[in-house]
Order: sequence, then structure tokens, then C-alpha cells
Amino acid sequence: MELFKVGDVKDSYFLEAMKIYLDSFPANERQSIDLIQKRFNENRYQLFVGTIGDEAVVFSLIYRFKDPDFYLLDYYAVKANYRDQKLGTNFLKALFKEMKLDEKNIFLILEVEDPSYGNNRNERKKRVQFYKTLGVRQIESMRYILPPLDNGKESTDMIIMIYPSPKRKKITREMLLSLVSELYIEKYNRSANDPLFKKCLEFIPKKIRFI
Repeated sequence: MELFKVGDVKDSYFLEAMKIYLDSFPANERQSIDLIQKRFNENRYQLFVGTIGDEAVVFSLIYRFKDPDFYLLDYYAVKANYRDQKLGTNFLKALFKEMKLDEKNIFLILEVEDPSYGNNRNERKKRVQFYKTLGVRQIESMRYILPPLDNGKESTDMIIMIYPSPKRKKITREMLLSLVSELYIEKYNRSANDPLFKKCLEFIPKKIRFI
């Protein structure tokens, strides 16, 4: 498998990645393709694909925060007929290396479904454990709510994870307040008075620990 950074929305790999995206995420967790293209053209999104031959089999969509030390792994998925072959593991390892996260001392934030909620708790637990085997750490005692992205009412309980493990730089509550505010107000286009947004701010612990 080879890793490519896609440079244009007209690239065939961009179109293939969007097909995987539509097949992999429920409507309440998806943004419109038009919005993704707009943010990509504004350089707020970076798109990476993993290919076998000429076929895109895994992708990740990376959101750029205003703070240059932070990125968001907004979407990541493996094509359905290529799952359970460790392609996702190899892809993420290559992605972390390509982004030079350790070298540049910058961080990748992940919104991950909370294994304490939902009807698919075992699947959620496995996903959290999968990320932890790659060195991704969970922010202890921090709940997070992903608002519905399809104009519906179904929100998703999440946890926040981060890679690499903070060693040379301290992650503070103030940093997380800023990141969550940007996600809700700018990325998800929610009001500063949104009840879900206010809850998320309350969920951020005073002392940041990682597990």
C-alpha cells in the first residue's frame, strides 16, 4: 500500500475517497461533499489516501485548526471489502510519519465514539483499543458530544483522543476550550449559545490527564 496526499478535488482519488466516506459514515456524522470541497479549496482540509495498485482503499480527511500545533483526524475509513487486513493500521502509521507529528511536536486530535454509550459498545471499545495500540492517548474524564451534521436531532457521544502522547508540550484546559470552540462555532456552524456546545465546555476537566 502507498500513501498519497491528494492535491485537487478533481483528482480521481478525491472522488474515490468520497465514495468510501459516503459508504462508511451515517448521515448524522457526515458533512456535505460540497462543504468538504469548499474547505479543501480553502486549505482547511488535507486529504490522504492509501492505494493498492490504482485503487484508493483507505482515506483520511485532516482538518487544520487555526492553532498550527493542532490538527483533527476528521474522517478515516477503509473501503468495505479491504477491512480486517491491517490496512488501517499500516495507513495510520504511515500518515503519522508523513505528517511528522513527533518531529514537529504537533498534535492530531481524534473524536472517537464513546464506548460507554450506544448499541455497539463492543465495537466502540475495540476502536478505542485499536487507536491506543498505535500510541494514541485518551483525555481522561472528558466527554464530548458530536452535534448532528445532517440538520437532524441525533447527536453522538464521543471521547477525545490525541497523538502523539504530550511529552515536550503541556496540553492545558485553555487549549482544549479553544479547540472545542473552533469545532463547534466554525466547523460545525453552531451558535455560541448552543446547549450541546455549553455542555462540551463543561465536560473539559480542569486538570488534563491522559490514559
